Amino acid sequence: MNRRSARRASGFFLAAAIALAAAPAAPAVADTAPTGPTYFGWWYELNTPPLGDTAPVPPDAPPGGLYLAAGPAGPAAVSALHFNGTGAGDATLTLKAATGSTYATAAILACPITGTWNPATGGGWDAQPKADCARAGGGVKGIASAAGDAMAWKLGPSFQPDPTSYDVVLLPQGPVPFRVAVPLPDTNTLDAPVAPVVAPPAPESS
Repeated sequence: MNRRSARRASGFFLAAAIALAAAPAAPAVADTAPTGPTYFGWWYELNTPPLGDTAPVPPDAPPGGLYLAAGPAGPAAVSALHFNGTGAGDATLTLKAATGSTYATAAILACPITGTWNPATGGGWDAQPKADCARAGGGVKGIASAAGDAMAWKLGPSFQPDPTSYDVVLLPQGPVPFRVAVPLPDTNTLDAPVAPVVAPPAPESS
């Protein structure tokens, strides 16, 4: 290589290095991992006075799972889930449909929960978790899969009562009636940020 070619090559590599240094760094992506709910439950509109706990459970409600239903006026059965041991940030909640059930015609909002709640199966309507949809811009609309066998919701920090947990209530919407039976939520229910590992403090020197 002659001197002119060498100078030209040197200039090319210098320009490339400057351009690379000036390029914006790629945004950091938080690590996520799937996790299952710490506790969950569902509440049934017919379970109200005077029927109370004597209201029959819907025949298509799966044992150990969740149930979602809507009538022309709105929710008829709501579900809620709580997750512990996560990090902070955006997460994705995904629920499957039981065999013979579908999300194809379902409209379901995910909303943050205000206050504490206790898990239940077909619980009293007055005992359902209190939703604060305004905290999430009016609620997050669920997106059904092409086959209608699952639905997913994108959950932001507004669903976190603290940086290590998520609390979400699912509110079926009318006016088109529908029912969705949800099997027992598994360990892949929530794809959430991984909690940071905190190193133990160094022992004090004597």
